[in-house]
Amino acid sequence: MSDTNKPKTDAAIEAILNASASDVVDEDRRDGERHTYEADAAVVLYVDEMTQIGPILVRTADISTRGIRVYSRQMLRPECRGVIQLRRSDGTRTILGVEVRYCHYVNQLRHCSGLQLLPLKGEIDPSIFNDESGRPLLPPL
Repeated sequence: MSDTNKPKTDAAIEAILNASASDVVDEDRRDGERHTYEADAAVVLYVDEMTQIGPILVRTADISTRGIRVYSRQMLRPECRGVIQLRRSDGTRTILGVEVRYCHYVNQLRHCSGLQLLPLKGEIDPSIFNDESGRPLLPPL
């Protein structure tokens, strides 16, 4: 993440953290200014209340106050909801709600997905972002 985008990406993350469910707009395209945000992130999706997919390591490309574009090796199923763990410019991790809006194959075994950012309804246990051996998918800086 470039130094000039750090305050903008942190502001976009903060806007989602402070949003309420009534602030969410259900549209296919996100408006608002997009800011370059290239960093690793972890995603956990839920097919239903009992079936969890992930954690999946993704690479972010850009962020706005309503969405984020990510690249992954695994296809992210549209309309699935879940959570994403992002890293702020100071290294702290933040968890936000997401809904997969689209996913398409790009090249070299990579998929590009658009995730709508949503406010969380409750607390999320950060251990859901740990790999099989119990280590965080996003290691400390």
